[in-house]
Amino acid sequence: MVSRLSRHVRSNAVAYVALFIALGGTSYAAAGLAPGTVRTPQLRNGAVTAKKLANGSVTPAKLDSRAIGGSVHHWADVNSNGTVASSSGKTHVIGNPQQGGYVVSWSDSFSNRCIAVVTPAASTLLLGPSSGYANARISGSHPTSVWVGTYSAPGTPAPATFSLAVIC
Repeated sequence: MVSRLSRHVRSNAVAYVALFIALGGTSYAAAGLAPGTVRTPQLRNGAVTAKKLANGSVTPAKLDSRAIGGSVHHWADVNSNGTVASSSGKTHVIGNPQQGGYVVSWSDSFSNRCIAVVTPAASTLLLGPSSGYANARISGSHPTSVWVGTYSAPGTPAPATFSLAVIC
């Protein structure tokens, strides 16, 4: 038994040495390097891939604003009766849906440099008549809501299902 073990160790000595060197280097990198010591100059091009990034670790706020045109900060799909069908975060709708006036709000504020884009639900016919149009407006220095007005094709205020996005 001892001779088999000693023969195994002798025939695999180089492999064991390589294994311990590799494990030692990884352990040093994990425990020996101080936090924040690996910076851009130490990274090879292509070393950080999308698979290696944790969900939510890179947000639009962390990117250079000159590199991207904007990103959706909030969004909501609202039914004509003022109920929220789906949305980002906790979305509330108040207002007078019978008159086509809605106020869509979220629990946090966003920049007054953001824009609101609203689209009324399309007609069920591909080339059918227009279902109307909608306007959206952000106001205030620290806004938390967007005013949405929906109109029929002739231009009178009317309730309508719509999709809304706040882009910053």
